[in-house]
Amino acid sequence: MRLNKPTFYALVLSLVLFNLILRYPLDISHEMGSDTSFIHSLAASLVREGEALWVLHPLSYFGLYALSYPSAIPFLSAGTHLVADVPIEGTFLIIGFLFGVIGPLGMILVGRSLTRDNRFALFLALVMSLAPFYIKDTMWIGASRGFVVALVPFLLFLCIRVIQTRSTKALFLLVTVVVMTSTIHRMGVLSLFVLIATIFVLPFHKVTQNLRFMLLRYDNGFRVTSLALSIAGFLGMFFLQFQFPGIAGADVRAQYGSGTFFEGDSFGVLVLNMSVSFLGKVGILFPLAAAGLVMYIWKRPKEAPDKFLLLAVLIFLPLLSMRDYITEFVIPFLAVLIVFAIFRSMPSLRKRQRAVAAATAIAIVIGAGAFAWIMKGYWADRYATDAAIPDETYTASVYVRYHTQGTILTNYGLTGGRITAISERPTLPLGGASLHWFSSQQLIFNYIDGRNVQVVARDLFTLNFNTDDLFAPVNVRNAQTDWETVLYGHLADVSVSRLRDRYDSRYIFLDNEVTPARFISYGLERDSPFIREVLVERYAIFSYYGGAIYFLG
Repeated sequence: MRLNKPTFYALVLSLVLFNLILRYPLDISHEMGSDTSFIHSLAASLVREGEALWVLHPLSYFGLYALSYPSAIPFLSAGTHLVADVPIEGTFLIIGFLFGVIGPLGMILVGRSLTRDNRFALFLALVMSLAPFYIKDTMWIGASRGFVVALVPFLLFLCIRVIQTRSTKALFLLVTVVVMTSTIHRMGVLSLFVLIATIFVLPFHKVTQNLRFMLLRYDNGFRVTSLALSIAGFLGMFFLQFQFPGIAGADVRAQYGSGTFFEGDSFGVLVLNMSVSFLGKVGILFPLAAAGLVMYIWKRPKEAPDKFLLLAVLIFLPLLSMRDYITEFVIPFLAVLIVFAIFRSMPSLRKRQRAVAAATAIAIVIGAGAFAWIMKGYWADRYATDAAIPDETYTASVYVRYHTQGTILTNYGLTGGRITAISERPTLPLGGASLHWFSSQQLIFNYIDGRNVQVVARDLFTLNFNTDDLFAPVNVRNAQTDWETVLYGHLADVSVSRLRDRYDSRYIFLDNEVTPARFISYGLERDSPFIREVLVERYAIFSYYGGAIYFLG
């Protein structure tokens, strides 16, 4: 049954409302995630200073220069704050709503470019809407991987338009989207691979079309061979990464050796953990993607967009070891395969079978919606770094903002990042989305002067997909080491006093999540003579059941 225009537009509007409801914060009252707190601090600095202190070079906008971070979201948040007069924390809620809606709308464009069937386009949008990790990464969050995923459908749409029309305008817009995704998050660099696939498929399609007509009588044999080679290639690439850990940048054993249900470093366990990871992030419809891939390979005739999609999937095979980035970035690709599998199967069914299949599909979609609803809060409960700022920490941060000066030492970096976001007060250790050794926060906290920063290019042969930048600072203090030196020392130590003076640290915030007289560094609790002496020799100026703030003098 075809959809008329009024019905189609009504369903699109319903889909928009559905995505807004999914992201409405029913049980949380503040922004979520340590990365969000970090980006909040950058946006607040941008508003306060009127300039991005972390931008030392054009590459800084992409997060590829020393002490930088991809800057699109801090700029977008700061701009929304100034234009709409909304608190920076509120801008993340608005931005999440925006990107949560435009991703599925982009999938409708993808569907319409592949087929004129509006049902196909709507199913594409629905499958993406139900991807749990996409929901999680666009729900009151400033961490920008979800925002990149929201733009991938537009990337696919423009790639298909370039392939179909050879339009210069579409190519310009495609390059613009590639640049835009790269300024949102370093994961956006993966867009370059999609662009490469687009450029390659244009001549490749002509060559394969000519060969197809010349070798028509061998078509069935070629289909079987190409399918077998594709499956062997997938398993072979993953097995190669298993045999040679780190060959593609990340150690596949380290990435997939630990999972929710399975532990170990055998090849079978790694495959199972990878499958569970995709299932949890893409949704319970993920197994259909495997069937869709087989059907897509088997499909005849293949148009240029079909070859582009298959080639793009092939390009991402060597990057499977990048557990978080790849499983998120390919959500729109997998949505196409899932919906293709569903629609490819329907015509082959008889009328009565179609009714049963339709009822089954509806039940599965409802189940997928329930699974997405459950999973959207799973990571916040499982990982403290994904949770919202607790109300009591927010209250303490407001106190810090109006009743303290200088740098706030903390015994827990996660809490420090949250305090910085709300209070706009500098803290140690550095927090958020980067190493605690060197960070953009050193510039916005005025720990160092950007005009005096010297850099050195990283060795080309040491670069991989886990490298954060192309240039490293060479005259910048290691903030993590300085923080640990203070906490491992004593109140009366001269070296401790010098470091406290350097960072102007007058207060320490002790979170009760940490054992008294200890601090957490990279997930491990450690003894602190400094904190032990503070508890005895200094007094608390603010105290609540979640922690206390001590004046150091």
